[in-house]
Amino acid sequence: MSNQINLKQSKPQRYGKYLAAGIIAAGLIFAVFKAFEKNETPVPHKWSRQIDSAFVMNCVSKYRNDFGQDTIKRTQTIEFCLCMLGKIKLKYEEDEMDKVTNEEIKNWDNLCRGELMNPNR
Repeated sequence: MSNQINLKQSKPQRYGKYLAAGIIAAGLIFAVFKAFEKNETPVPHKWSRQIDSAFVMNCVSKYRNDFGQDTIKRTQTIEFCLCMLGKIKLKYEEDEMDKVTNEEIKNWDNLCRGELMNPNR
Protein backbone atom coordinates (compact mmCIF):
# COMPACT_ATOMS: atom_id res chain seq x y z
CA MET A 1 0.00 0.00 0.00
CA SER A 2 2.82 2.39 0.75
CA ASN A 3 4.22 1.76 -2.74
CA GLN A 4 0.94 2.90 -4.29
CA ILE A 5 0.98 6.08 -2.26
CA ASN A 6 4.57 6.83 -3.27
CA LEU A 7 3.73 6.31 -6.96
CA LYS A 8 0.77 8.64 -6.76
CA GLN A 9 2.86 11.31 -5.07
CA SER A 10 5.75 11.07 -7.55
CA LYS A 11 3.61 11.51 -10.70
CA PRO A 12 2.68 15.15 -10.07
CA GLN A 13 6.35 15.95 -9.64
CA ARG A 14 7.15 14.42 -13.03
CA TYR A 15 4.39 16.38 -14.69
CA GLY A 16 5.66 19.50 -13.00
CA LYS A 17 9.13 18.86 -14.42
CA TYR A 18 7.69 18.30 -17.89
CA LEU A 19 5.60 21.42 -17.59
CA ALA A 20 8.60 23.47 -16.48
CA ALA A 21 10.74 22.02 -19.29
CA GLY A 22 7.99 22.79 -21.80
CA ILE A 23 7.67 26.37 -20.61
CA ILE A 24 11.43 26.86 -20.78
CA ALA A 25 11.58 25.34 -24.27
CA ALA A 26 8.71 27.53 -25.47
CA GLY A 27 10.43 30.60 -24.01
CA LEU A 28 13.67 29.75 -25.78
CA ILE A 29 11.90 29.20 -29.09
CA PHE A 30 10.07 32.49 -28.68
CA ALA A 31 13.34 34.29 -27.88
CA VAL A 32 15.01 32.82 -30.97
CA PHE A 33 12.16 33.96 -33.22
CA LYS A 34 12.21 37.44 -31.67
CA ALA A 35 15.97 37.67 -32.17
CA PHE A 36 15.64 36.77 -35.84
CA GLU A 37 12.78 39.23 -36.23
CA LYS A 38 14.85 42.09 -34.80
CA ASN A 39 17.87 41.26 -36.95
CA GLU A 40 15.88 41.23 -40.17
CA THR A 41 16.76 44.47 -41.82
CA PRO A 42 15.11 45.05 -45.14
CA VAL A 43 17.46 45.10 -48.09
CA PRO A 44 16.82 47.76 -50.72
CA HIS A 45 16.23 46.73 -54.29
CA LYS A 46 19.07 47.39 -56.70
CA TRP A 47 18.44 50.26 -59.07
CA SER A 48 20.73 51.57 -61.77
CA ARG A 49 22.92 54.54 -60.91
CA GLN A 50 21.24 56.53 -63.65
CA ILE A 51 17.79 56.07 -62.11
CA ASP A 52 19.11 56.81 -58.62
CA SER A 53 20.74 60.02 -59.87
CA ALA A 54 17.71 61.05 -61.90
CA PHE A 55 15.42 60.54 -58.90
CA VAL A 56 17.60 62.62 -56.58
CA MET A 57 18.13 65.37 -59.18
CA ASN A 58 14.37 65.61 -59.87
CA CYS A 59 13.61 65.65 -56.16
CA VAL A 60 16.19 68.35 -55.44
CA SER A 61 15.02 70.48 -58.37
CA LYS A 62 11.47 70.27 -57.02
CA TYR A 63 12.66 72.07 -53.86
CA ARG A 64 15.16 74.39 -55.58
CA ASN A 65 13.05 77.49 -54.90
CA ASP A 66 12.97 76.62 -51.19
CA PHE A 67 16.73 76.61 -50.69
CA GLY A 68 17.95 79.06 -53.36
CA GLN A 69 21.64 79.82 -52.70
CA ASP A 70 21.60 78.42 -49.12
CA THR A 71 24.06 75.50 -49.26
CA ILE A 72 22.99 74.12 -45.87
CA LYS A 73 19.37 73.89 -46.98
CA ARG A 74 20.51 72.42 -50.30
CA THR A 75 22.49 69.74 -48.44
CA GLN A 76 19.49 69.00 -46.23
CA THR A 77 17.32 68.71 -49.33
CA ILE A 78 19.74 66.25 -50.89
CA GLU A 79 19.74 64.19 -47.67
CA PHE A 80 15.95 64.25 -47.66
CA CYS A 81 15.79 63.13 -51.30
CA LEU A 82 18.28 60.32 -50.62
CA CYS A 83 16.15 59.21 -47.67
CA MET A 84 13.04 59.17 -49.86
CA LEU A 85 14.90 57.19 -52.50
CA GLY A 86 15.96 54.69 -49.85
CA LYS A 87 12.39 54.26 -48.61
CA ILE A 88 11.11 53.66 -52.12
CA LYS A 89 13.90 51.19 -52.92
CA LEU A 90 13.06 49.17 -49.81
CA LYS A 91 9.66 48.35 -51.26
CA TYR A 92 9.87 48.67 -55.03
CA GLU A 93 12.00 47.47 -57.89
CA GLU A 94 13.19 50.08 -60.38
CA ASP A 95 10.49 49.18 -62.89
CA GLU A 96 7.76 49.44 -60.23
CA MET A 97 8.24 53.14 -59.45
CA ASP A 98 4.84 53.91 -60.92
CA LYS A 99 3.20 51.81 -58.18
CA VAL A 100 4.20 54.22 -55.41
CA THR A 101 1.06 55.71 -53.87
CA ASN A 102 0.51 59.24 -52.60
CA GLU A 103 -0.14 57.82 -49.15
CA GLU A 104 3.25 56.08 -49.18
CA ILE A 105 4.94 59.30 -50.30
CA LYS A 106 3.31 61.23 -47.45
CA ASN A 107 4.28 58.54 -44.95
CA TRP A 108 7.90 58.39 -46.17
CA ASP A 109 8.05 62.18 -46.26
CA ASN A 110 7.12 62.29 -42.56
CA LEU A 111 9.57 59.51 -41.73
CA CYS A 112 12.45 61.15 -43.58
CA ARG A 113 11.77 64.56 -42.06
CA GLY A 114 11.70 62.93 -38.62
CA GLU A 115 14.92 61.03 -39.25
CA LEU A 116 16.71 64.15 -40.49
CA MET A 117 15.48 66.23 -37.54
CA ASN A 118 16.57 63.54 -35.08
CA PRO A 119 19.51 61.61 -36.59
CA ASN A 120 20.23 59.73 -33.33
CA ARG A 121 16.93 57.87 -33.50
